[in-house]
Amino acid sequence: MNLSIQTLHILKIGVVVGLLLSAPMTSLGMTNAITTPPPVSGRELSIESITPADVFARVELVRKELDDLRFEMGKPNSLEIGLLVKDATPHEVFFQAKTLDQKVARLTQELTEELEPIRTEDDPHEIRPFHVWKVVDSALRRILSLKQQLGLPLTNSEAMADPETTPTQPFFSIGLANSQLNHLLMHQFSPKDVAEQVSLGIEYTTHLLRKFSAPPAPASLPPLERGRKPWNSYDRLIDCYMVLGDIARASNINMLSLATQNLDRPDIQPNEVYDLATLVISELAYLHAHVPHAIPPQPVRLHGPILPSHVYQQAGGLLAQLQILKKQVQAYPGWLQ
Repeated sequence: MNLSIQTLHILKIGVVVGLLLSAPMTSLGMTNAITTPPPVSGRELSIESITPADVFARVELVRKELDDLRFEMGKPNSLEIGLLVKDATPHEVFFQAKTLDQKVARLTQELTEELEPIRTEDDPHEIRPFHVWKVVDSALRRILSLKQQLGLPLTNSEAMADPETTPTQPFFSIGLANSQLNHLLMHQFSPKDVAEQVSLGIEYTTHLLRKFSAPPAPASLPPLERGRKPWNSYDRLIDCYMVLGDIARASNINMLSLATQNLDRPDIQPNEVYDLATLVISELAYLHAHVPHAIPPQPVRLHGPILPSHVYQQAGGLLAQLQILKKQVQAYPGWLQ
């Protein structure tokens, strides 16, 4: 029997489709939908119910899963301790959780070559532990999906946390997770990534200065100093944070305090400078959220080569802006009312 060319073409397509359907889904980069477990505490997922203890339990589960990935990738345990703080508030934990989710998304892209979008919706005006839990859970879902694609068992479970847990504890635990991720990422956060965060901080301070009836002129960038190291930028961002603390206190706004152990770390790497920069941005964003009808600035994208010296220069510009803002706030302490 003679078969037409069209019939042969149809048969060929059928064979190909049959082979595709019979192949394991993971071989095509596809996995079953991953669902994360409910809070081990049994609390309802709502703004009213979720507590810092729930957040801490979920972060600790993320750290267990990251340790499985670390073992499989042949990477060492992180010896970094992250930022040491006290009196953290949910908004600060929230922004550190966003950094965690961003790093996990980057790791997933590196290992699978699949780009999964990051949250793009506006941050809630009043951040509660529930909002932090959702971001941490997003990071957990990415990790579980990645482990599934790698054929790793999903055997870890969430442990109950002390009901008296405060936001400071999940903040510190997220810092440990972020430090471990720094060692898992093949492409580290670069000086350009840090400079973009610092530039966003300058935009925030410019917006805040416009709140005053006679806003002063923005500060110019200091001269570029060659040969600066990541530690120099870290040190300058610590100074920025200290000035931000003065601004917050003068404005009757709560802000966490950095422990003095953060001040003597000459081995700092760009990843850690990035983490500190995101903390500075979180405080500026929180301050900005107290301004009625204020529209936050858009993320900054820089072009061209960026070196640690450029980051140091940008941080100097941010510090000068914050010092100007501090003087304005001290002169008009009711500026947010």
